[in-house]
Amino acid sequence: FIDDAETKQLLQYAEELMRLQAEDGAINDDDARLPVTGGTMQTTYQAAQTWRQAYARTANDKYLAPLRKAERFLTRRADGWKDAKSVYVQDISFALLGLASAGVTRAEPASKRLQDLLLPRQNHDGGWALDGKNSDAFATGQAVYTLKMAGFSDADPAVQQGIAYLLSKQGADGAWRTAKSGQNGSEKGET
Repeated sequence: FIDDAETKQLLQYAEELMRLQAEDGAINDDDARLPVTGGTMQTTYQAAQTWRQAYARTANDKYLAPLRKAERFLTRRADGWKDAKSVYVQDISFALLGLASAGVTRAEPASKRLQDLLLPRQNHDGGWALDGKNSDAFATGQAVYTLKMAGFSDADPAVQQGIAYLLSKQGADGAWRTAKSGQNGSEKGET
């Protein structure tokens, strides 16, 4: 689905992101309207994905250095987290997605540690919560996607329960309206 025009634009974005990357590897987020703009963990993860795709299309090693710096940032930040309750659920997801994208398997200690932060955040109704309390489709969809990318299958109980939650909350028109962000972004984003 990607032709030469999109590749050229991707490479332009990759170059721009390289100029924005901080010394510690982060791409600092200047738009803190959670949850749609998920903070520095999200922007850094997305930049890493951009560099990964730029490298895949060009085999140019210049994209590997910022990619590695971004991965180190995600790992170091996650290493500082001591308990699940004190960390924004999206940050856990983006850290785990970053590890999975880098090839870390579900069984490796770094992945298991993040799984151990994400899984206890699942509520009794099968969902996850942006606010840490009330399950919503935005956080649940992201958590289920993250677990699948980290190596979980549809047979894993956490994934099954998350999907069941999503199915139970989907409206007749196909949309979800469980999260409120104050700027209408999550209402669109969760669907």
